[in-house]
Amino acid sequence: MPRSEEEIVYTTRRLADIQEHERRMAASLNQALAENRVLKKHIAGAQVREPLTYREGGEFSFFYDLARARRRNDKRAQARLDQHKREIDAELPRRAEARARVASAQYEATFAADQAGYEALERMTSAGVNPFERRAITRTVGDGGYLAPPVYLIDRYVPFAREASPFASMWTTLELPPKTSEINVPRLALGAATGPQTDAGAAPTRDIQDSLVSAPVKTIAGIADASIQWLEQGQGASGYGVDDMLFADLTVDLATNVDGQCLLGSGSGGQLLGVWPSGAIAAANGIVNADTNNASGQSWTVASSGSSLHVYAAQTVSLLRRLRARADSLAWHWHPWAWSLYTAQVDSQGRPLVLGQDLTRFPAGVAGTYQNIPVYCDSNIPTTFGGTQAPFIGTITNGQYAANAGSGSGASYTPLLLSRPADLYIFSGEIKMQILSEVLSGTGQVRFQVFQYIAAMPNRYVAAAATGSNVSAGGDVAHATLTWQESNSLLILSGSGY
Repeated sequence: MPRSEEEIVYTTRRLADIQEHERRMAASLNQALAENRVLKKHIAGAQVREPLTYREGGEFSFFYDLARARRRNDKRAQARLDQHKREIDAELPRRAEARARVASAQYEATFAADQAGYEALERMTSAGVNPFERRAITRTVGDGGYLAPPVYLIDRYVPFAREASPFASMWTTLELPPKTSEINVPRLALGAATGPQTDAGAAPTRDIQDSLVSAPVKTIAGIADASIQWLEQGQGASGYGVDDMLFADLTVDLATNVDGQCLLGSGSGGQLLGVWPSGAIAAANGIVNADTNNASGQSWTVASSGSSLHVYAAQTVSLLRRLRARADSLAWHWHPWAWSLYTAQVDSQGRPLVLGQDLTRFPAGVAGTYQNIPVYCDSNIPTTFGGTQAPFIGTITNGQYAANAGSGSGASYTPLLLSRPADLYIFSGEIKMQILSEVLSGTGQVRFQVFQYIAAMPNRYVAAAATGSNVSAGGDVAHATLTWQESNSLLILSGSGY
């Protein structure tokens, strides 16, 4: 039926409202980011005009003074810590205010950037759901009595994290405002519709299918132990050098754990929600493509019978593109050994299938491309899927890797992960720390701990309906996994020589 004049006026006004909202949203984000840049310049300038007690190239070590004040009751060390606290108390509130403004602007710019997101966010807020749920301050870790590291170390955390968390650092990273316990975001399963409209006929329409997805804020922590003797007689007494060393060690461990949780986190018991919750690679959690070829004598592109690994990988790419309805900004995430295996493939004449790639053309961290999609290597991807016990995240990082290995018969294969990182969201808070001197007091050591509040959301975009055995209705469509080749898999590390 022809649309009434009222409908046309309403539609025109609605479009104007959306355009005005988008304009204000972009202006708000730009202002918040500008304020954040000014704040950082202010902090840097303050260090030049009035040198901070603990600074890069400074005379005193923050970690050394912490140990001396706590273990030896050193009054001079305590006086320097008190001065540092006064300096930080003047800076951190301004940083917190800037973080809150940037977080609010980023949230709106990210989750209400198009009509579907804008209308879904309106419905969520109209229902009384606050994007950032708050919590009261307590005396638990990180709330009432935490210590703030020197500013220059806080600002160094990002490059440390990037090196130790290849997968997590690619997620869309947003600021986590202070005192937030949960992030609420409208979830989209099916967007608005368009279609041909006949002259004077009704415009095609479809209601947006949305719901609510929440990401609880978790605490991720890392620890480093140092002997009081080393701090007093060795590197620790010489100034800021020990701060660089210990903080790097602490934050690398923290970032490694975040990376592992973004892969395997259970979403409960203090863990973030990962793309393979508790190590479960299943259609209920995301897109899965199972390579079931168990023919012997396979190579990457040729199988003695059935499809090759190359074909299954292409199917995985197709599934993600089709089910997410986006073909841009995809990325592969492989364990380094799988990339080495791929680059070693040769044809029947012994000629390499993978020629030298000019890495200067690629962003940092890219090993190369496969099917015109960049490949990022991540050692935190387990190589022991397929057993009776899936790989999992324990109470601490497992040595140089985040996850505990899978076990039981058949725990041997390495999955290939494909994602659209723009659809994976992580909300990152300020890094904090504390000293736990009593824990190791009997052995003359001091334990330093850093921690950070983080929320992860890999499941904003979900399937509207099941697609065969590849994804269930409600399963995540921002990532896809290529699983094992059974008994003769190319993706089994054991005995491969890699």
